[in-house]
Amino acid sequence: MAIRISLACSLMAAFAAAAVPAMADGAVAAYLAGTCSTCHHPSDKSAAMPALAGRDATELIATLQAYRTGARQDAVMHAVAGSLTDAETAEVAAYFAHQEPAQ
Repeated sequence: MAIRISLACSLMAAFAAAAVPAMADGAVAAYLAGTCSTCHHPSDKSAAMPALAGRDATELIATLQAYRTGARQDAVMHAVAGSLTDAETAEVAAYFAHQEPAQ
């Protein structure tokens, strides 16, 4: 089980760190958000992996920055947040903020 979790974390971090291909406006955010949606399922309202749709963009940016700097501790989130530029962080936050939350 620990090997599966470690492998999944490694794959997600590698995917998040991959170069972002050239895309039209908005498509980059959707592409990057795909990494988040691997764990943060749109319909999942659990406390462990909360849904991100409809969340405040400022809150999401602050949370990602906290993971990036180590103020919040989680190895996977540190790797994912650390792979995003400030502009990409803002795009992903705006993307989720404009999504309709699951009912």
